[in-house]
Amino acid sequence: MLRISSSIDAVCSVEVTATERRLLGGIETKCGAWIAVVCLVYMGGCQRAPDHGEFHIGPIAAPLVKIADHKLESGELPQDRSYLTYGVTPYLGVQETKDAFSPIAKWLSKELGVEIRFVLADSYDDLVERFVRKEIDLVQLSPLSYVVAKEHMPGLHLLGTSLSFGAAEYSSLLIVRADSTLREMSDLKGNATKIRFGYVHERSASGFLLPYDALLRNDIDPQRDLKMIRMGSHEHAVKALMRGQVDLAAVSSGTLNNVRRGVVIGVGNIRTFYKAGRLPYDAVCAGSWVSDSASQKITSAFASLSTRTSAGREVLAKARGVTGWCAATDERYGVIRKYYHRVRAERWRALGRQRAPAQVTPTGDP
Repeated sequence: MLRISSSIDAVCSVEVTATERRLLGGIETKCGAWIAVVCLVYMGGCQRAPDHGEFHIGPIAAPLVKIADHKLESGELPQDRSYLTYGVTPYLGVQETKDAFSPIAKWLSKELGVEIRFVLADSYDDLVERFVRKEIDLVQLSPLSYVVAKEHMPGLHLLGTSLSFGAAEYSSLLIVRADSTLREMSDLKGNATKIRFGYVHERSASGFLLPYDALLRNDIDPQRDLKMIRMGSHEHAVKALMRGQVDLAAVSSGTLNNVRRGVVIGVGNIRTFYKAGRLPYDAVCAGSWVSDSASQKITSAFASLSTRTSAGREVLAKARGVTGWCAATDERYGVIRKYYHRVRAERWRALGRQRAPAQVTPTGDP
């Protein structure tokens, strides 16, 4: 029978046995969701926990388009080059991110018939800057990094968005230790000692942007009322919380799901303090200098990689929940753009500036 349990993402998680999977017959919707499972979940009375995000994501786009032959021709590569580069940020930690994404680069090399060189950027900003400088051809951008990159490269190719456990969106969470005395937003103010707030990075949507906006909407000025500490990655934020180095942490729901599944080692009981909102997963993009025909073939290569095949499961074995990709439009990331503009304006105001500049460099935000 179906076993339904409440997940940390505040959406019911469903485990399906092998027998049930055969009975369901492989009926799939866009991006690989099971129609029958969804129906059974709703029949079972699954309810969402409150979502405090002010802006909401639009409809999911269609599945990625596959073409019969996606081998790249020499004329489709950037001038004077026989290879492409594929870059990501170390949002899982350096070694963990290498283990997760370098197999994807190897897969792309085989599928596209050209060398794909894996590049691990130093940070969110480093990846955007190198992409804008045309040093990296293909990138896996966090939602906020995509918005920033799009401002500086309007002609970039948005190839698709990541799926995690079959879902195209996830939650931004504020978390505390299970034994924490923090229960409500009002508990974060008026303390003799400032609450230590561990966030991922200013370019992280789930690990900074949405939580920062949520705090502002609850009359809390993070710069004034909290002691802000940059963690560098989602997993570092979770571990710092468990070690007592911070009192409150901002992370993605996927990170917390990995904690629950025992993927993140050395952490114990954690409680969700506040759900800041939902957002689309990472955007896979190609630079504006990559031809349309090459972009279509690269998209097709990503479309052929998912955990629905044995080969895909092997490639994505260490990808921390990435199960494939589906199509996306810029409109899907409009929700991030709204949060970004509002938080950026507020941070400039807090610094005593008259107004935010019309244009900023990838590292030009306060």
